Amino acid sequence: RKRQLRVKKQDQSGRQQDLELNLQTYQLTLRSSNLKALDSGIASNGDMNRIFPEDVSSMQCAVVQSTTNREWVRLVGRDHDVHWWHTRDTDIPEQTLDREYDPGELLPGEEWIRDLFEPIRLMFYNDPFNPIPIYMPEEPIPATVSVALLIAVDPKKAGIIHEIYVFKHYRMVQLFQ
Repeated sequence: RKRQLRVKKQDQSGRQQDLELNLQTYQLTLRSSNLKALDSGIASNGDMNRIFPEDVSSMQCAVVQSTTNREWVRLVGRDHDVHWWHTRDTDIPEQTLDREYDPGELLPGEEWIRDLFEPIRLMFYNDPFNPIPIYMPEEPIPATVSVALLIAVDPKKAGIIHEIYVFKHYRMVQLFQ
């Protein structure tokens, strides 16, 4: 495959330029990417507001790559990139999680879930004054499955507070808000 030549712009002292301003069109270019305001969908995302507590609606970004399902932008003045996915993953089957997790009542072949998750449950979800129920699929989890999905539910608001992924072969548990 033939490589494209890349033109590097330099100032009068020979240093490479990272910033270019076209005075005719008033267009600002940063490292060969045009700057734009951060998309409102990204700016209103809860994760962005937690990471950047200041007003993210006025942030500028440079598009690194834009594809059908993802936009990759670099935030100006910050050492952060954002990968924003436009579509949901439709390959993941819908699951109904309505069986309450009880380490003593797991079905045959599900013991590995108890071995990996029980220390985490005892550490984070075992408050006798504020019990947090954990739910798992009603159907038995086959022995061939290597990842089990559980959810922790807030009993007061009846909403999911954590998605819990238990990985059999990696012997790992991941919690997501």
